[in-house]
Amino acid sequence: MRHVQDVRALPDDGGTRWVAGVVTSRQGCLVLGRTGGTRLRVAGAAFVAGWADGSLLVADRTGTARRLARDGSPLWQVPLRSFAVLDAAVDEGALVSVASGRLLYVGADGVVAWSAAAPERESIPKVRAVGDGWVCLSTASSRRTVPTVWRVGRAGELTPVAEVPAPPDTWLGFVGGGRYLLGRDGGTVDLGAGQRVAG
Repeated sequence: MRHVQDVRALPDDGGTRWVAGVVTSRQGCLVLGRTGGTRLRVAGAAFVAGWADGSLLVADRTGTARRLARDGSPLWQVPLRSFAVLDAAVDEGALVSVASGRLLYVGADGVVAWSAAAPERESIPKVRAVGDGWVCLSTASSRRTVPTVWRVGRAGELTPVAEVPAPPDTWLGFVGGGRYLLGRDGGTVDLGAGQRVAG
């Protein structure tokens, strides 16, 4: 497959026909089945994530997020007021991180319940559902600013958890149920202790 920009595993509820969403620069999003064949194509999609019920969160390059049913029909649509989705974590709704440095929580009904901003001139490239809330990583384009992990409460309140060492592009995402931050070099930061534990 050529021109791949992102690949995401999609949750399997036992009846879903697909296992991965692939975003390409030329074909939008391709949703792949268990045997690797394309099961659904979403033109213009630049981001994809999935719910356990088999529905999909897709965002296009015009700044719109949609929840699609298994057959690709729209369940809801929300304007994001940003040109890109950086990451999302789904539960009954979806916590969406957009390029303008904001988090938006979209409820199961497709209504934006709240919005929270990252610190000035920072973006939030990684989010993950953890317990009764989420964790996220905020970074700035300036290497002088230390990346920070935040706890995000159900009402959108941001509480700092830990500053993490290394440049912002070093971190791949949260692992271990959101307890650790995994780096490109294989290193991890224990967010409970706020220190590097491996790598």
